[in-house]
Amino acid sequence: MPAGNITAVERVRRLNSIKELLDKETAPDEIAKELGMTRRAVDRNIKYLSELNVSDLTTDQIAEKRRELYVELLEAAAEAKELFDKYKEVDRPVDAKRFFAAWMDTILMRQKLYGLDSIKMDNLTQVNVNQYIQPVDKIDYNIADRISKMLKESHEKKVECLS
Repeated sequence: MPAGNITAVERVRRLNSIKELLDKETAPDEIAKELGMTRRAVDRNIKYLSELNVSDLTTDQIAEKRRELYVELLEAAAEAKELFDKYKEVDRPVDAKRFFAAWMDTILMRQKLYGLDSIKMDNLTQVNVNQYIQPVDKIDYNIADRISKMLKESHEKKVECLS
């Protein structure tokens, strides 16, 4: 086997040894010496162990954290939308655009929170819409606002039912 390559079994053994030594408050230099590893390799394994600890959450803990983040994102989205509407009405397009972008960012963050950003769209066929004349749909601002509120309330009720 080439130098530097170890089997999965050996890697698990090393990780367990490093964890045991860390639990005994052994310094990384001493761990490297005792296990015959470089300090850099020990540091890499310590970092890997800390990442494993972070990901060692129960499904209930993950769900609770997602709920907390979702509520915070909803609040941020509402504030960004409110400021977007404010600056749009007073004809400050640069500020309105900035808050619109912030509002859209919160939507993207919520997508990522639930893994909806990684859904593949390979099976969809793109149609060149420029060759067809399409009517422009326009919805009155008040109606659009009511629809938006209804969708948000409906979703919030669903989230409450899950908790």
